Amino acid sequence: MTNYPIMSGVLLPKVARPKTREFYPFADLEVGDMFFVPDASRSLYATAWAQSNRLGRTFTLRAMTMRKTRSGWRVCKPGADGAVSGVGVWRVA
Repeated sequence: MTNYPIMSGVLLPKVARPKTREFYPFADLEVGDMFFVPDASRSLYATAWAQSNRLGRTFTLRAMTMRKTRSGWRVCKPGADGAVSGVGVWRVA
């Protein structure tokens, strides 16, 4: 005999998941849109892959150099004044 009785008809409670904040706007991208992540880590590639599977969308990532201007980020050549290396993320499908 065990100290753990078997029970029937007990409903499985829902999992209380904390609300997570999305760091990157994958869900908000339309086809052709992109966002830039300065000094991106390798984990961004894994995150993009996971979001692609979760959302059923296709993203592509490219290493690139940009600089921040008053009107936003602009593509520039490496070594240019104010240049920042990072990764651009595009929604392609």
